[in-house]
Amino acid sequence: MTYDITNLRVIAVDADGTILPHGREEISERTREAFAKASAKGYEIFVNTGRHYTFIPDSFFTDIPIEYIGTINGAALVKRDGTVLTAREISENDMNRITAYCEEKGLGLGFKFRDSLVTYAHHQRFMDGYLVGEEQKGYLIKNGCDHTHHKTYGYPLGTFIIADEEDFRPLQEAFPEFTLAHSSKPGFDLFKTEVNKVLTAEDYLKIKGYTWENMIAFGDAGNDIPFLQKAAIGVAMGNGQDGIKEAADIIAPSISEDGVAYTLEKLGIV
Repeated sequence: MTYDITNLRVIAVDADGTILPHGREEISERTREAFAKASAKGYEIFVNTGRHYTFIPDSFFTDIPIEYIGTINGAALVKRDGTVLTAREISENDMNRITAYCEEKGLGLGFKFRDSLVTYAHHQRFMDGYLVGEEQKGYLIKNGCDHTHHKTYGYPLGTFIIADEEDFRPLQEAFPEFTLAHSSKPGFDLFKTEVNKVLTAEDYLKIKGYTWENMIAFGDAGNDIPFLQKAAIGVAMGNGQDGIKEAADIIAPSISEDGVAYTLEKLGIV
């Protein structure tokens, strides 16, 4: 595995399916040690996830030397203390269209607002799907099916829909200006195509004074593709979807084989 790592300064990673196995709350010991070694050598670790800040595992703040976190698929850059630095809202019209569609089709709908994840359609279906393996986190999700949460907290920054595979194509056809991305959960992230993880990465790079040539990026799902394509080196996980593997420079071993740590070792970063 021969790549020029001379200019690399940032190791950017997705969370679920990349460094965090489904149903787990901690990264592996090998990954934790790799991040510690990289940090000691002057590399910075940047987590860029689809998760809302409130769903970031507590262990990330002890096991990963992170200063900033990209959240909600590029919609919000957040400091480690939860301060929102950049926010890209969904319009009122789009919020209402998505809500009406999910209500009609019986789909569980959760909007990611600045403060929390809030259901706007079919609350129980959303809870049952989103919390698989994480039932203890139910208290983090608010029932907002009275459709008033945005009046206090502003319009949502992201959307997650609990749906079946056969719902994918109809959803994409109903919202062609949005990107629909599979998730490790039984449903899909839905986000404006121009709002993706590239934006939070660029927010971060600007703050730190870096460019894309300074970043190696890891991911496993469709929402990671734009982010990997911009980085100097884009790495797809072996457990990732075919689309991201085609877009990546490197295909790493799967998350069960500590693919991130393995790749950092093989490249000579750690």
